[in-house]
Amino acid sequence: MSRVPEIDVPAARQRHGAGDALFVDIRDEHSYSISHIPGAIRLDATSAETFIAEQDKRKPIIVYCYHGISSISGSAYLMQQGFKDVVSLRGGYEAWETAGAVTSADAPSAARALVDHIASLRVGDDSGLARARDCYHPDVVFQDPMQRIVGREAFLEMNRRALHAASEYRIDFDDVLESPTLLFASWRMVYKPKRGPRLTIVGASRLVLRDGLVCDHRDYWDLLSSFASSTPVLARAHGWLMKKLS
Repeated sequence: MSRVPEIDVPAARQRHGAGDALFVDIRDEHSYSISHIPGAIRLDATSAETFIAEQDKRKPIIVYCYHGISSISGSAYLMQQGFKDVVSLRGGYEAWETAGAVTSADAPSAARALVDHIASLRVGDDSGLARARDCYHPDVVFQDPMQRIVGREAFLEMNRRALHAASEYRIDFDDVLESPTLLFASWRMVYKPKRGPRLTIVGASRLVLRDGLVCDHRDYWDLLSSFASSTPVLARAHGWLMKKLS
């Protein structure tokens, strides 16, 4: 059997921050539920077959256990199954936690962090999008009343273009309700393009998390009401139409 390569905690933290490796936790379910490396997938005998069938065997994988011993054999097993880039975390989860690296116990969820990043966006400052990138799954699906976008990079680029085209932008979140796999948030957004009317959009978002990352993002808002609010004539017409339909 080939020698299993190892990675130390500082290097693993860099890979975790870059988001270019999948962390695999082979500890028991109770230990994982208490605390784990954010975004890590728990792998055991019952989930191994599905993991092997569904995961991209070219994606870099970092396997960790309690102290860095069992992860050696766990990594070797994945290598035997055809995974091309597998390393074991030296010292295991204990070394990660001792080094002060972020864990699920003290880190905000990806969805909650995402709300904070989006709220920080301003015209001329899109740094929040770079931070938001770490909250999204690479294959995230986004949908609102106007469009459907598949993929993290395409979604972030859409937001980047919209922000650069604005002369005014602000979003304020009201109620935020969260569970381990879902987040609902209501918000009010002010958006004024460099050419065009100032819009006030009231809406809500539903975020679904998988493996600690947002994999499905749905925004709900009334397109007609948003445009009507910016134009008095449209506002009156919209009000009349709503009365007729009620």
